[in-house]
Amino acid sequence: MSRSSKISFLLVVLVAAALAGGIAWCWKIRETPASRTAARKEATKELRAAKDDAVRAYLDKLASERFFHTWFDNKIPYMHVAWETKVPADFIAQLAEEAFLRFAGNGEANSEDIPHMKQIMGFIEAFLPNCTTEAAANSVRDRLLDGHFLVGDFESAIAMLEKGLPGHDPAWCKATVAKLRAHRAMETAAKPGVDAATVKKAKEEAIANFTAFGEYMLTDSMKQFEDCDPTTGVIYSYEWVAAKNFMRSAVLAREIGDVKKADELAARAKKYYTPALEKAKEDKKSLDVLKAEMKSYGL
Repeated sequence: MSRSSKISFLLVVLVAAALAGGIAWCWKIRETPASRTAARKEATKELRAAKDDAVRAYLDKLASERFFHTWFDNKIPYMHVAWETKVPADFIAQLAEEAFLRFAGNGEANSEDIPHMKQIMGFIEAFLPNCTTEAAANSVRDRLLDGHFLVGDFESAIAMLEKGLPGHDPAWCKATVAKLRAHRAMETAAKPGVDAATVKKAKEEAIANFTAFGEYMLTDSMKQFEDCDPTTGVIYSYEWVAAKNFMRSAVLAREIGDVKKADELAARAKKYYTPALEKAKEDKKSLDVLKAEMKSYGL
């Protein structure tokens, strides 16, 4: 064998050895269903153990740190490699949702939790483009909308809805804008030092918008509506939501002296509280909340 042939042979052997070694190393550190599950469990455990002021930092760490991943399957090419985050982006979004709910409480966030909740909202807003499925993006987008409502940032929530919210039809967005405008008007009416004329105008705006939202809940598209509040576990029927909004309007109408409208709206509310009670009877938690709500209205 000539010298050049020997060199060529040695190079082939070396390349083959390096390739075999590389593949063996990739196989050793490969991802498997079990390793992926373990990584998710570890990330969840660390997030839950993080103190309140460290939650956002941990999410940022998960989102920014990238690692060498390798996995094998039956698809060509059989070996896959990538620089990716410790857990998939959609799982990070899921963890961000859990973190949000940690600070959102039962839907009435404590003042000390609001700064932390705003931090999570900031993370969600920045992280949204990383979601790989519409389902994951829509889910955290909904939490962002919830957050704007909970911190009283009605303008941002309305802006999101008027732009159009993926996963929701335009009619729902329009109705939810009405609900948010009603809450914004209520906030205006409750401000210290506001004159009587402004209070009356704000309450009239709230009545119109709460009523519009209640009427939307009675449309054909909402007849199958049933929503579980993720922060309380209470299940709301469309009748309950409609009745709640009509009764809110009735109370406000009575406060501004419009007795006729108040009586009409209260009658509408009572009409829908009856089927709402029937639907809630198998769920004690929801039934108790519904009964307490009705009692507060003298029903």
